[in-house]
Amino acid sequence: MDMVCTFQDNTTRLTDIDTESCQYPDLLLGGDGGLYACWQSYRDKHDRIFACTLRDGAPFALQQVSGEGQAFKPVLFELCGRIYVAWSEFSGGRWKLLARAYSPDGLGETVEIGESAGVFFPRAAVDGGRAYLAWTQQEQGESRILLCAFDGETAGEKHEISRGAHCYRPALAVWDGELCCAYDCFEDGQYFVRALTVENGVPGRETTLSEGTTWACAPELAVTSSGLTALWYAIAPRADIDYWTAELAVEDGALRCREASRLARIRDWFASVALASNGRRDILVHSKSYHAMVARSRQDGGAWSNSVIVYCDDHLCAGVRPRIVVTPDDMVYIIYQYANGNGHRERYADVRLFRASFADIASRDDGYVDALTNNFTRPIEAQKQLEAVDDAEKRAWLSRNGYLGLDVLFGDIHGQSDMSDGSGQIDLYYNYARTVSRLDFTALTDHDCFTDVITESEWEYMRTTCNEFNRDGEFSTLLAYEWTSNEVRYDFGHKNVYYPGGEGEIFRACEKEGLTPDRLFANVKKYGGIAIPHHPAATWEVVSAATDWDFHDPQVQRLAEIFSRHAPFEKKGTTSVYTKNNPRLDGKYVQDALAKGYRLGFTAGSDSHQMEHGTEGGIVAAFVPAQRREDIFAALYDRFVYATTGARILVSLKINGARMGSEISVCAGARLKVEIDVLGTRDLRSVELVQDNQDVFSPACEGRRCRCEYELELTESSCFYLRVTQQDEHQAWSSPIWVDVIR
Repeated sequence: MDMVCTFQDNTTRLTDIDTESCQYPDLLLGGDGGLYACWQSYRDKHDRIFACTLRDGAPFALQQVSGEGQAFKPVLFELCGRIYVAWSEFSGGRWKLLARAYSPDGLGETVEIGESAGVFFPRAAVDGGRAYLAWTQQEQGESRILLCAFDGETAGEKHEISRGAHCYRPALAVWDGELCCAYDCFEDGQYFVRALTVENGVPGRETTLSEGTTWACAPELAVTSSGLTALWYAIAPRADIDYWTAELAVEDGALRCREASRLARIRDWFASVALASNGRRDILVHSKSYHAMVARSRQDGGAWSNSVIVYCDDHLCAGVRPRIVVTPDDMVYIIYQYANGNGHRERYADVRLFRASFADIASRDDGYVDALTNNFTRPIEAQKQLEAVDDAEKRAWLSRNGYLGLDVLFGDIHGQSDMSDGSGQIDLYYNYARTVSRLDFTALTDHDCFTDVITESEWEYMRTTCNEFNRDGEFSTLLAYEWTSNEVRYDFGHKNVYYPGGEGEIFRACEKEGLTPDRLFANVKKYGGIAIPHHPAATWEVVSAATDWDFHDPQVQRLAEIFSRHAPFEKKGTTSVYTKNNPRLDGKYVQDALAKGYRLGFTAGSDSHQMEHGTEGGIVAAFVPAQRREDIFAALYDRFVYATTGARILVSLKINGARMGSEISVCAGARLKVEIDVLGTRDLRSVELVQDNQDVFSPACEGRRCRCEYELELTESSCFYLRVTQQDEHQAWSSPIWVDVIR
């Protein structure tokens, strides 16, 4: 059954999608009965915050609130009859939290609230003549919730109100005279939503709202017809998203969870939530992927209704990040961010305003939508174990093969978060890679312009968080993104861009610097980066996502992704129980690129969109002297890496003593000595030496081990690599070795 929205005529566009990309809107009902809105606008490489009043559904007295820095994620609040905007802004290598008064007649002075390596997710609550601001502060690998009072002109003393070193995304509300805060935190390998009261900057006893083993995050708080209500979403096993509410009470100065209930379990990409009330009528909105948003209503503290579709689009367009107002006369306003996804405009986003009566929403029922799913969101049926060779065995194997001073580390360097079209927040992505998938290194590769552009401030947020999670000797993160050419217009394919350190720009496929692969290569090269073709033979049937192999730069395009959750991409006719075996195009496989003479090493990844990186799809192994991002990048650049379907198989290939990824020269007729050593996590089925895309040698395997030598005489230049297959159907592919014959 298709999704059908009967509210298509209830939405108006507030911004100009042809000239700017607008994101992260917020909406406020002022004490004067007026509607106020703000959003982040990206134009000419600059992110600005704009605020306005809304009259008859259109912006009035639109003014730029932010300064010369890159502004990020605004929030509105009202204090003593004045409207204020708070936002994060990056300038001079630091982040600041700023606030400024707005009115149709002019702006107040900008007030600095806080400064740090990272200050994000500001939220506000007002109690009488004083506002309270809370935010996430990242510094030296830790993340805490800070709070201060704000009188409109100055910020008061800052207080840490979270309990724990990894806390994110605060929500604030004043209820029955109590300042209440909820936030999510990472502790003991799991994300929890917790809540507490705060008095004079001192946090009260903490209460855990979330239940079970799901990863709960992004809470909302609102005073509703039931009292104080919390709303959040949780990432569940097997790529599901749960939406939860909880009713809270204050007892002896502390918050208590009276009742928590799961509204829905949805299998899809992307998640966001919003909650609002006028005291009698309550509305919440949550995502049904980025293709739809649904509302649920209740009144007078009753039960939440089934889903009602308030936005849907089946053309790869996205309506996300809603904020809500319910007026005293029971009108519902939802402001949200809309993007053309893979459409014909340049993937910019605009801000739209939905308007309907509460009665109209409450009279409808589209509950069927929760159960809808599609091929992209279904999990792979074969669940694999995160198996690895024992560390002592690995050390002995490394020593036996002459890899002295080296280790083999495993990572997944391809996946998305909610910065583009994934389910989880950025910090969830990194923590999942580190603690659940037990990866040694990872990279977040959010799409540069899908479903809308990654703006400059978003890139700085991604870069800041990537650097915060990078810890030498413990866990390594590569700064990266996915270059995503417009499949409706071009057949260039997708490429993951990686940088050797913590610096590097984002060259978008929808802008002139990155419009074509050759422009991308030229600009990435300035930072010493690389670009790896992803799902090189993939097609989505309606449009191609395959790589155009006519574009190549050997200094930048050093590797290709041979395996992901979509399909194996080594050669035509292959399948795997560890992929979805999606359709592919002839002439686009990795072997086709090798036949063109391209010297590409091999990686594998998940292309995670639902927090399955390292557990679905593939991984890449790197030979490194130490666990540092610079060493991992060097291994990638040198092609001293190999790909697996997820098992931590050990693979060594040498020719005349040269390791995988090497280029060597011999005289015509020279004898080659090929050394093979494979140690599987399960019994091996086959080990095959591939020469110029043809299988030429397959030694006998015994249990988990295959160690042998093979000699041949070479008369023509050739490319060699290994393909390994275990009895459990896990596979691995060594990067090739190229042998040039000199005549």
